[in-house]
Amino acid sequence: MINLLPPQYKQKIKEAKKIRIAFNFGLLVIICLIIFWLSLVLINSRIDDMKEVQILLVDTEKTKIKQLDEIKGKINTINGMISEMNAFYNSQMAVSDILIQLSNVLNREAELNNFSFNKGDGKVVMSGTVKTLKGLNDLKEILNSQNNFRNVNLVIPSYIPKEDISFKADFFIKK
Repeated sequence: MINLLPPQYKQKIKEAKKIRIAFNFGLLVIICLIIFWLSLVLINSRIDDMKEVQILLVDTEKTKIKQLDEIKGKINTINGMISEMNAFYNSQMAVSDILIQLSNVLNREAELNNFSFNKGDGKVVMSGTVKTLKGLNDLKEILNSQNNFRNVNLVIPSYIPKEDISFKADFFIKK
């Protein structure tokens, strides 16, 4: 196509074309800047949302940690009480154990009439009867031979009948 326009018009058309190109380029730059700005706003909004979620998660975890610390404190308190009870029971001597031990020690000829036990110092006082003098001697030897009895004292009356001999014994239990 042959352009037959005068040079002035050609110059104006070229300038108009340059202006349109500059305008389009400017419009394109502005649109890109607007898109970039909107992207930054969207990213900022997303980061703020994530920040709020993280703050909520941290607060939830702090609450859980606080609850766990409270539970831990309660458990430690209970463990302390159990330890105290355990120490108390371990320091005590069971009367039933002593009675079982005495029933194993006493021979068939001996019968208990009275039994007392002082937990404080571990002293046992018992009295009873033995059928024969030999049974009394056997009882004395058995009580003296026990490893967990100490300071065994067997009291025999001054008059010893042939049968049903009364005795009184006291000793301490080794802890």
